Amino acid sequence: MNRAPTSEPTQEEEKEVTQAAKHEQKLQLRRDEGKMDHYKIVLTTAETTIAILKKHGISWAVFESLACRLYGNFCYPLDIDLLIIEPPNPDTSPRTAEEIKALIVKTDRKCFYPSVPPNLEASHRIWYYKQKTPKGRFKIDILIPGSVYLPNLYKFSSSIPPPSSTGTTDTHTASLIPPSSTSMIPTTTDTISPPPHKCVTTISGIPPVPFSVLLLHKLQGWAINRDDPSKRDKHLQDALDVRHLLKTKERIEESEVIQPWTDLDLFCEEFQQLTRERVKEYCLEFPRKARRWQKLGFETV
Repeated sequence: MNRAPTSEPTQEEEKEVTQAAKHEQKLQLRRDEGKMDHYKIVLTTAETTIAILKKHGISWAVFESLACRLYGNFCYPLDIDLLIIEPPNPDTSPRTAEEIKALIVKTDRKCFYPSVPPNLEASHRIWYYKQKTPKGRFKIDILIPGSVYLPNLYKFSSSIPPPSSTGTTDTHTASLIPPSSTSMIPTTTDTISPPPHKCVTTISGIPPVPFSVLLLHKLQGWAINRDDPSKRDKHLQDALDVRHLLKTKERIEESEVIQPWTDLDLFCEEFQQLTRERVKEYCLEFPRKARRWQKLGFETV
């Protein structure tokens, strides 16, 4: 079968193609720069929030998207979620999330303010940090141990060190770590060091929740949000985060050996049962990930 000869592109056509490619490269560079600038602002917001918590003797670990970023996910966090770490006090009740949010606002009213909920009688408020950016504000959420099955990490946080002048701590995040002399976190001389999978350690100067906690709670978010049409975007993001966390080679290999999923210090029995069901549901929707969950010690069918 004879084919019609193809004509060579003219110089003008080649020039247009080259210009279009250069234009797309510039647009992508601007998008990447915008995301990185946004990420730096998120870190600045976190720094301001955490400095206030430190002032009041409250320790913390980052959760959700910022924790995913620290564990190697290349997402760009849009807000900040902090899991509070406070020592148990038999003489007083634990502070609620709303009390801690109010404490933050009271300390710095210029930067923090609450949203007005549709139901004015609702106790829950979303708190924002003001920024002189196109977005204008960043959401701050405070999480308390016990809510949505989150563990109390206080007795596992002895490994959080103060900032170091060497190592991986970067200039944007070094001041996020409370010095051990003023922190509520116990020193290693006060407690026996917990197993590695329970430690609250730092990555680039910021302490995220343990990897196992983040992975299973991201799976929980995926399961809870999938049936809510108003949370479709969140559901898709949770699915993406779980997929990226499952690709975190070093952390996954460590988890395959330790298999901390039945550790009652981190996961209560009810949460463990829900997780077993959710893993099967996840593998039904994403069968190519079943082998990974099996290597982690879960049944997938």
